[in-house]
Amino acid sequence: MVINKKYLRAVKFVFSLSLLAYLFSLVDINNLWTQLKELNAYVFLMAFCILFVQCLLSSAKWKIILTADNKKVPFWFLLKSYMIGNFISLFLPTSFGGDIYRIYTLRHYNQDYIQNTSSVLFDRISGLFALSSISVISISIFYKDFINYKFLILYGIAVGAFWLLTSKFIITKLEGIHNKFIKPFIGVIESFHQYRKNKKILFLSLLISFLFQINIVILNKFYCNALNIDLPLNYLFVVIPIIYLTEALPISINGLGVRESAFVFFLTRKGVLTEEALALGLLVITIRYLFSFFFGGTLFLREMLSTTRTKTTSMEQSNFP
Repeated sequence: MVINKKYLRAVKFVFSLSLLAYLFSLVDINNLWTQLKELNAYVFLMAFCILFVQCLLSSAKWKIILTADNKKVPFWFLLKSYMIGNFISLFLPTSFGGDIYRIYTLRHYNQDYIQNTSSVLFDRISGLFALSSISVISISIFYKDFINYKFLILYGIAVGAFWLLTSKFIITKLEGIHNKFIKPFIGVIESFHQYRKNKKILFLSLLISFLFQINIVILNKFYCNALNIDLPLNYLFVVIPIIYLTEALPISINGLGVRESAFVFFLTRKGVLTEEALALGLLVITIRYLFSFFFGGTLFLREMLSTTRTKTTSMEQSNFP
């Protein structure tokens, strides 16, 4: 089984590199470099500030969700866990990889791993709902001729399925199934039911999710301006959510290659040069990696050093005569 996972990871890595190699073959490297080298420190400083606000928003939402489980977890602990989780996810198949770390760290405040898992999953699901909703709403308002009814039907089915699955009716039916493997699943959807039943928590969670995703679109507009790419904001509200949704596909390493391909695919259809679209995709991931290494990486290193010192001290004390 381990060999299969390693093989699958290697395939995803090769797939990511192959996509990037293909994209680079389509562009003039000199023009691409010209696009990127004109960026100044102000761009990175502003991007770091916006991304830090994103981390604050996500941590605040996570804390709100945990209150539905009657768990009081310090905000700064959640912020640190969120940043380290983002750093870890950079090296995993999807952007959700770091969520395992977030679930694990909550054990300091709650030994119920089902509740911990539920809070992180609901955080992710509410974010995906906001992301896809922004795209659907933007298409309906600004680009009605762009509407793909299959996408709208899929969106409606996904929302309806979640609402039905987390209903008391389904939970009662599942509780009648005596199977140890289904018990954790029941625990998760019971937590989801509590989250959606608490109107205040549901409203605040969705509000922060929408603010977070709108901020992503605005951040990409800022990147476009920095690269002198002229794209209307309403078009970015349509395509940026779709581009970011591709990161959830477990077919590459953290969306590498797939995300940049999506940037090229959607932006060139609006008259943007391939070099400019690829430059935007590369800028997004470069700043994300730099930010995660600077904050999440530093915090992760401190955690590792602290854990090592604690273990060393414990061993020294146990060996003391």
